[in-house]
Amino acid sequence: MTNMGLAGKAVKKNHVSFNSQVKITSSPRSSKKSWYRHNDYISFYKEGISTIKTFQVEHGNLMRLDPSKHCLRGLEKMISKSHQQHRRKYQSITVQMVLDAHAMQRRDGRSDPEEIKALSMIFSKISRDRALDMAAIDAKACK
Repeated sequence: MTNMGLAGKAVKKNHVSFNSQVKITSSPRSSKKSWYRHNDYISFYKEGISTIKTFQVEHGNLMRLDPSKHCLRGLEKMISKSHQQHRRKYQSITVQMVLDAHAMQRRDGRSDPEEIKALSMIFSKISRDRALDMAAIDAKACK
């Protein structure tokens, strides 16, 4: 990559590029060197199932989970496939609404960041509330 310098001479700029394909391989030999033993993974799985069952019994109320016994980190996809699909769809709709509002403002020759902000906040309220619940759980666990 080159740019023209002040004297009109080409100046080469440093840049970083990444390979577009990454191949990850594993072998029985490398898996034996892994951090956890097979029994550890079984224990993690059982704890995850217990947490998901408790989450369902509590009807999704994160604040009712005891952080010393249950943690949903990494289990989001296991809670419910339809729940995850709904969240992804809602997130996509939120992004599209903001982009549409921005395009409409541009078409009308105006710029109103506060309007975009308000629209985004309305459509992302559920995600924001969920993030705040998770933060409260983390704070409770750290005490």
